[in-house]
Amino acid sequence: MKKRKKRMGTKRPPKSYVELRKSSIEPANIPEEAQKCIDIELLQHLENAYLNEPLTRKAILKRSHDVVERFLEIKTEDPAVYNLFWEFVDRVDLKNRLIDLLKNAMIYGAGYLEIVVDDDDAALDEELPVHEIVDLAVISPKTIAPIWDVDPKSPTYGQIKYFYQWVPGINANLEIHPSRVILFPFDTVGDGTRFVGVIEPMLHVIAAKVQLDKASGEIPKKVISQIISVNVEKATQKELDAWAKALEQMATAGRFVGSERVKFDVKDAGKALDIKAYSEHLIYQIAGGTGVPYTVLLGAGAGTLSTSEINLRDYYSDLKDLQVRLTPIIRHLFEHELKANGIGNADYEFEWLEIYADEQSEAEILKIKAQAVKDLLEWGVISTDEARDILGLPSKEVAEESKVKRPGVPIRGGWYYGTG
Repeated sequence: MKKRKKRMGTKRPPKSYVELRKSSIEPANIPEEAQKCIDIELLQHLENAYLNEPLTRKAILKRSHDVVERFLEIKTEDPAVYNLFWEFVDRVDLKNRLIDLLKNAMIYGAGYLEIVVDDDDAALDEELPVHEIVDLAVISPKTIAPIWDVDPKSPTYGQIKYFYQWVPGINANLEIHPSRVILFPFDTVGDGTRFVGVIEPMLHVIAAKVQLDKASGEIPKKVISQIISVNVEKATQKELDAWAKALEQMATAGRFVGSERVKFDVKDAGKALDIKAYSEHLIYQIAGGTGVPYTVLLGAGAGTLSTSEINLRDYYSDLKDLQVRLTPIIRHLFEHELKANGIGNADYEFEWLEIYADEQSEAEILKIKAQAVKDLLEWGVISTDEARDILGLPSKEVAEESKVKRPGVPIRGGWYYGTG
């Protein structure tokens, strides 16, 4: 079996080196084992499609932001755990890093974050030390590839052996230990080593939309309301050139003065082609491919409200599915942070805030819940503290005694809730 190359040196590069490695650069001389896991030409096509088609870009940005807009809460009776979590979220700018992760996954098929810890003297191909996390570096998917263990006899068969990254700017090829990288594939096919985002399945649709946008810009130049025809009998070439130059400067038909041998004729050129039917079809395809409803991309038109409400429910259900997939990543990072701070066996739970289509829906749900709690109280089924707990409020005793709270965020219980 061919031995892997060791990276140069044993010390971990400084943070500035991480910044260089995470930049979007054109890889060169990619090793064969990495070529099996990545198609640079395809990734460039996906990136160009994202940059050239505005609705696709809007949909990806919209969806990646909406997933974490209503961030999760941490529920714990330990104020140290509660405060550590929000300090960690602020320190690494976790919400924005998750947005970057999702956005890259939707564009390229997979997103990568490298965990950067304090006082890391270990080599990149060694396991991540249990030190405090100081950064989550976004790595360009065009510069990194997972290398899988393909030996059926190996105990780690089918798992990632290491991540291979190439940096032409400094002529370096790096092997990164799996514990140092967060990999988030948007979707997979086959045996799970082939990553697929939202753009690849509809590349032809995006290409058609780009061409249609270009064509719509050319139509006004090529199709006008009237065509002016001038026929000059026995004209010299000099006269024809002069008339051509004069007509070229005329925006509309006007008054003309000429001799008997000059005849004018104004003809209708017809109407320009209406491309709405074509563009609407492509927009619906983009909306379906990106998972963002048409009404979210362009707004709900008249007569589409009921359909819009159904689409929004499906859309927010899809966002919740992505939140479920992000939760283990957040838990993994926070568990590392707890160990780095000497906190073991912490008792906590994560719970994402409810996603509502609008404030009116949120208010109506709260009203219904409050009425149900009121009825249960009147019937003697629950106590006052149980009622407060259902509404996400602390017991009276805990609310009065508790002094720990996140700055600017009201405390909501013997449970401490973070609101992002």
